[in-house]
Amino acid sequence: MLSMTFRVRTLAPLAFALAAIVPGAACQPGSVVEAEAKGDVSWLDTNGSPDALSALGRLADNSPRALEVVKKRASFDTNAYIAGWVAAKRSQAWGSALLRDGLANPNRAEAAASAMTRKDPLLATFVPDIEGAMSRLSAGASGGSLGALLASTGPPAHAAIERRLKDGASRGAMCSGIAAPDTSADARAVLLAVPTESRDHMLCVNAVVVMAVTDDGAISWLASTAEPGLLSSVAKASNVPCARIYTLWTKALAGRTAQVYAGLTVPISLSIKRCTDIMDGVLSDAIQHIPGVRATIVQAIDPYGAETGQLKETCKLLQGIANGGDTGIVRERALDQVQHGCRNKL
Repeated sequence: MLSMTFRVRTLAPLAFALAAIVPGAACQPGSVVEAEAKGDVSWLDTNGSPDALSALGRLADNSPRALEVVKKRASFDTNAYIAGWVAAKRSQAWGSALLRDGLANPNRAEAAASAMTRKDPLLATFVPDIEGAMSRLSAGASGGSLGALLASTGPPAHAAIERRLKDGASRGAMCSGIAAPDTSADARAVLLAVPTESRDHMLCVNAVVVMAVTDDGAISWLASTAEPGLLSSVAKASNVPCARIYTLWTKALAGRTAQVYAGLTVPISLSIKRCTDIMDGVLSDAIQHIPGVRATIVQAIDPYGAETGQLKETCKLLQGIANGGDTGIVRERALDQVQHGCRNKL
């Protein structure tokens, strides 16, 4: 049996030999914190975790080698752009340059945008770059994260948002951004103020519907100005509370001119079907106090619709219209409603 002394003497040279074969093996960092403290760029690059990229970003302030690694990783790792955004926040020029390079590349623009914090004041300095990225994307690209950045920026992005809405290729992405939860009041106002053709996209309709859920200004605009197609979309949207539909039609019927009443027939009909009870009050009040709208209301009510029987107050007034002085077509339709849909409620 070998003695302990012999075994130690035999193993010791082997340990030294291994150390010689793997230089520095005993000095490898054990954590990201340790690697950053040692400035070990290679170890951090190999680690590749979000924490490691953050550390590389901090080292890049003073280490050209670390900066080069961050730039290379930007081609496939969004964490590199996050490091760039954090650097830009601490006024490091390389961070802003990295983000601008990413925004200028159609293949990386959305990755760069996703690293930037919405509603941050620093976004104002990137408005031309973000808008440029949106304009370079093809009509088939979503660009949603870019639109959301612009929409969250506030007044500094006002003109850029107008231009992106005017451009059919970027209109959908811009409206998608305006529909985001952290969009600015200014961006919402731009969408409502642009010409109708600049809202001609389903994602713009969706944005208006989203706004109608909580934005009182949007409801007032819908009531007074919006095109009938938008009113129809809001009327049938299940996420828009019936209380807001009530406010919309109370204002719209009182504020719009008789010349546009005919265009309101479809959206009123959709509102009746979804929010029957509240519309009963709106319609009965309008019939009594806004004579010019009676024909539109009668046209909007389905004589055979199951919901018509729930229009209790309106049904009472339809009897008078059927026997009144309106045109023959209006009287005939009102009579159909009385005899069919309203029959069980009179």
